[in-house]
Amino acid sequence: MYCSKCGKEIEEHGNFCSFCGAPNQKSYEQLVSEYLQGKEEAFNNIYYKTYNLTWTIARSFFPSDEMECQDCVQDIYYNLYENITKFDSSKGEFLPWFKKTANNICITRFNKIKKKKDLFIEPKTISDDSEQEIALVEESLEFNPEAYIDKKEVIEEVEKIANENK
Repeated sequence: MYCSKCGKEIEEHGNFCSFCGAPNQKSYEQLVSEYLQGKEEAFNNIYYKTYNLTWTIARSFFPSDEMECQDCVQDIYYNLYENITKFDSSKGEFLPWFKKTANNICITRFNKIKKKKDLFIEPKTISDDSEQEIALVEESLEFNPEAYIDKKEVIEEVEKIANENK
């Protein structure tokens, strides 16, 4: 391996050039190749080189939820660990492939969370002139047991007051 700064041949496993002191920067493709050859340290290097980028991608999907970002980053690296053998350097560079994969994982996670939130609709206020709103409330009560109990108690109280006024 050669130093990217001074061009002299350097030790492959060294972190710095012994001649000029420049950091030994391996390309992503070299690190993937090393990992596929059984060098676990290469995956750690990929992780450290891509972590800030990965966090930025996850944060763009979940700007106000740090726990979701952490989970998403973990999913991204788990996916990378499981699928790094699918990377083909003859079809392109590692970094664009990694970014696209990370984006796809974030999109999938975002859509799953959105779908769950859509299932748990908060009950809306009931107005006398809108039967559509009443239907929405009835549907949302199926997914919200507390609101169902509250509604039942309110109906009982209204019936009790109506019976007292007769």
